[in-house]
Amino acid sequence: MIFDSGYIQIKTSTNGGLVDGLPVPAGESLGDKIPCNILNDIKSKEIYSYTVYFEMQDFDAKRILLTNNRNQVIGEFEVKTTEFLDLVQRVKVIV
Repeated sequence: MIFDSGYIQIKTSTNGGLVDGLPVPAGESLGDKIPCNILNDIKSKEIYSYTVYFEMQDFDAKRILLTNNRNQVIGEFEVKTTEFLDLVQRVKVIV
């Protein structure tokens, strides 16, 4: 059993463009909070910051926002790799 220690939110961006000939700026929005387990190996000298595990679902995000279980923002990160762990029905994301 994996205990949840925070939340992951998928960050999506909307493309800007033109409306009636006037420029419209690009925008960003956050998805729903998904409970997750956030791990940070301080001893690791790798390029990633955190490993995140959450319940199995479709996932193809480029950027995410991590918060701990006290709703303090850990940071916004670019997704490095995504792995679907079928045996334990979890998704593993390295940021």
